[in-house]
Amino acid sequence: QNSKFHSVYGVFLIQQEKFNDAKPHFEKAIKYDPNNIISLNNLGWILSLSRFSQYQEAKNYLLKASKLRPTNASIQFNLARLLAHAFGREELQNAKRYYLAALTNDAQNSHIHFFYAVFLTFMLKDKISGKKHLKKSQDFLQNSMSSNKDGTDMTFEVNGYIEHAKILQQESKFEAARFLLQRAVKLDMTKRREIMEL
Repeated sequence: QNSKFHSVYGVFLIQQEKFNDAKPHFEKAIKYDPNNIISLNNLGWILSLSRFSQYQEAKNYLLKASKLRPTNASIQFNLARLLAHAFGREELQNAKRYYLAALTNDAQNSHIHFFYAVFLTFMLKDKISGKKHLKKSQDFLQNSMSSNKDGTDMTFEVNGYIEHAKILQQESKFEAARFLLQRAVKLDMTKRREIMEL
C-alpha cells in the first residue's frame, strides 16, 4: 500500500472539491506513513471544515504536521485559523503564534495577512494592528491580481473564506464572519448568491 499515492490522490480530490472522498485517502496515507506531512495537513484542514466539525481531531493532525514541518506556512496558517475560529479564548495566544509563524515563512501571502487582520481586529480587539495587516493584505492581493494575466482561479481560497465564516457563525462571531464573506465576494462575484444565503 502506498502512502504517497493516497496523499496525491487526496489532493486531487480536494482540488475537485470532493472532500468526503479525499478524507479516507489521507487517512490511508497516514496509516501507511504516520509522518506524511501533506496528508496530516490536508486531513487536519478537511476535518476543520464546518461540514465535518471535528475540531479536536483536526487540531491533533495539524499540531503533528506543524511539529514535523515548522517552517511550512500552509500548515501554520491552517492551524492558526482552526485555533482562532474553533477553540475560543483558551487558544488565542497559540493562534497568534501560528499566524506569526505562517507570516514569517510567507510574508507576502495576502490571505494570511487578511485572516490575521480579522483575528487581530475581532478576537484580540487590536484594531490598529488589524488595519496594518488588512492594508498589507490588500496591497499583496492587488499586486497578485495585476500580475495574474492568465486569470488564475481563486476558488480554493474563496471557499476557505466561506468555510471559516461558517465556523465563526457557529461560534456566534457574526461580525468577523461577515468580514470574511465580504472578502470572498470581492474575490469571486459568482459566489454572491451562495454567500447571501449564509
